[in-house]
Amino acid sequence: MGNSSSYDTPALPAQSRGRQLDPPLSLSILPTDILLHICDFLLQDLQAWFRPTAPTDFVPRVEDHVFGDTAGFVRGSHALDSLSATSKAFRAICLPSLFRSMTLRAESRDPSPPPSILLYVCVLRYIGSDVASSIRHDHMILLTRMPNIREIRCYRAGMARVPCDNLNLACVAPALQFLYLNDLHPTTKDMTIPCPQLPLRLLKIISSGRFPVLGTIPVASLVDSCNRLEALLGRSRSTMEELVLPGESTRLSFLSFELWPRVRTLVLCGAVPALDTTFLHVLLAMPNLGSLTLALAPRDGSPPLVLWPADSDADPSMQPDLRQLHHLAVTYPQANERIFEHLSLNLRTLAIRDMPRYWARKLRLETAPSDPVQIYAAPLTTYSALRRIMETFDGALVERLEVVVLEDAFEAQALAQVARSCPNLHFFELHRYRRVVPGDWTYQDPTSTPIAEISRHLSVLTSIRTLRVNIDLYTGGFSPSRDWDAWDDLIASIAQTIVDSLSWLQYIAILCLRINGDTTWRTWAVHRGVNGKALLTEDDRSWDWREQQWM
Repeated sequence: MGNSSSYDTPALPAQSRGRQLDPPLSLSILPTDILLHICDFLLQDLQAWFRPTAPTDFVPRVEDHVFGDTAGFVRGSHALDSLSATSKAFRAICLPSLFRSMTLRAESRDPSPPPSILLYVCVLRYIGSDVASSIRHDHMILLTRMPNIREIRCYRAGMARVPCDNLNLACVAPALQFLYLNDLHPTTKDMTIPCPQLPLRLLKIISSGRFPVLGTIPVASLVDSCNRLEALLGRSRSTMEELVLPGESTRLSFLSFELWPRVRTLVLCGAVPALDTTFLHVLLAMPNLGSLTLALAPRDGSPPLVLWPADSDADPSMQPDLRQLHHLAVTYPQANERIFEHLSLNLRTLAIRDMPRYWARKLRLETAPSDPVQIYAAPLTTYSALRRIMETFDGALVERLEVVVLEDAFEAQALAQVARSCPNLHFFELHRYRRVVPGDWTYQDPTSTPIAEISRHLSVLTSIRTLRVNIDLYTGGFSPSRDWDAWDDLIASIAQTIVDSLSWLQYIAILCLRINGDTTWRTWAVHRGVNGKALLTEDDRSWDWREQQWM
């Protein structure tokens, strides 16, 4: 065998002997369309890697409208940085993707980006408020030189919960159509540009940081914010498609004054808006509304928000067509709310909710009874009221349902009515709270919750495949000294008890406090053993599925 080795280079095929091998392929010789496909693949792969996980099924929430980074935006080096440096051809192809999005900070003193890349900027992330002395005039000039910037996402900076912003900077962008404001309070102070040059197609204002202090904001400041938003939206009625607005800075008369023919999504979140007309007029002004979310907290002692007054049935002109509506979420509806009678069979999701989350309210008031949240009422829907609502509701094609209820003697009847009204339900989320003396947030032993009885009542829902349950396992504030192993075992045993009664479930989730202080949905997939007994496998991502407090 001589000195031959298993690592020797293999002999060339006979037909290759005597001629020179072809040179290795170079990316630079590939056609442009192939290079574009390579770039697209790298970007899609990166976006899939960073895309947040979500539960298997859920009812849409307000926080689904909370905006993160736009598609294609990455922190640090861009996915195409290295590739763009390989050749001039790749550089030219990558430029639009490399500079599609840009971040500016109000407090930054970095030099402006070179003019050669401004043509490619379509999305701007702006961090910092834009009002009075803090306004960056050089940034405003910069935006006027970005002819293709269609989307601006503004984020607060600093310690202020909700800094003011007169929106001058956003409105100066020449091609703006999509505007997002995160924890910024619109104001008319020093406003010089009322609205963008082009009508807006989307406006989303999320103020989750404002609600904890909402009760302390002067009425004059809320009126000022309302005036700023109305000036911003004045030219956008015919083009607007999605509206997410703070309820406390909104007048129903403005929303109903003229038609919004293209609005598909309306979200009002925060406090109840100015009720200077009926909400029925808003529904009439939005004939193509497909998704309606009213996450609104009423002030203590104020009248409830009525969506469909009983006396309107006699007037044919006051009958909005709700056939486009496929999602409805409403907080604290009255048992005699008439809108449930007028929903069409196109409705697929329904949520009867609280705002803020009742468990978060209890946690705040336990530690600080004078917390500003106490000026807002929490008139939870009782089981008896839920039964009356479901008796008037035809949910034959509803697939997902979420209800927040206060326990009473009608639990069995209410859930049986849910099963009759929604025979094709495959997802059900139940937040069931114990009846306690108002203001009494003291510890109650979770083992006293009648799990077996609750499971028996839920067993009438034979069509559901995913069940998420909050059974008010409130044990007071977070305590690092708790026996967390025993606590986790208790939650797992509750899930097992429920699944033993609902053998057809595929997923079960329990809302509970975790050792890190978060309130999350512990979620299990349900499998059947050889003997038919339900076996639970917990999803490793349960820790990430935190429940929002204010949404």
